[in-house]
Amino acid sequence: MRQRMFLPIYFLILLFDLSKGVDEKPSLYNYAGCVISGMQDADFNMGYDNTPIKDDFKGTIATFQTKDVYGVEISGTNYFNATLESDTLRIFTTDEYKNVEPEIGYDPFPEIKFQLDLQCIKGNISLRFVQPLTDVNNHDPYFEKEIYEYIYVQNSLPSNHQLTDNQSLSAFDIDMTNNRLSFSIEENDYFSIDTASTDSTTRQTFTTLTSLKDIEAPSTIKLNLSATVSICLIL
Repeated sequence: MRQRMFLPIYFLILLFDLSKGVDEKPSLYNYAGCVISGMQDADFNMGYDNTPIKDDFKGTIATFQTKDVYGVEISGTNYFNATLESDTLRIFTTDEYKNVEPEIGYDPFPEIKFQLDLQCIKGNISLRFVQPLTDVNNHDPYFEKEIYEYIYVQNSLPSNHQLTDNQSLSAFDIDMTNNRLSFSIEENDYFSIDTASTDSTTRQTFTTLTSLKDIEAPSTIKLNLSATVSICLIL
């Protein structure tokens, strides 16, 4: 009777151990035989998120102490590079990083993803590196043209007429997190200005100029926008 009581318990323990062994997967990080300070298996499986840097930053973005790492390469970006010296892994910006804003386009949460390839004592291993960026808003908006000229060959310009239906008026801002601009015009009795739409891909913001009253010919009206772009109307 005692043997019958112990056999089922012993059988259950064996099943538990076997199922646990099947679920476990070998760690690629440990399998490669290298050690990088501050990194865990989860970083190699899901990616490593670095501390954010400013979009005008220049220099080292991360350093790690390593063990049994014999080589390093970066792929998937030309904004960063890496070196391995005396077991210290250093990741830093390249000269191309200065062009990151006009090239990356509009993004409310900008980041750069690239791959870090490591040659370790037992094999090679790759890490997906995520570098968040902070937009410092260091670029002034600029207009597509310096002077916008609207010419009408007619007796008058009616009230509530949009000049920008005949010629669009737009400005750009290459800062990554800016996707809409506001316009203002010097105080006058002839025209009002309003933001119309923004193309998030090109970061081009269009505006509308609308006449406030009938304007009789002949008339020449010159007005300045807040960005010192001249608008010339000739009737």
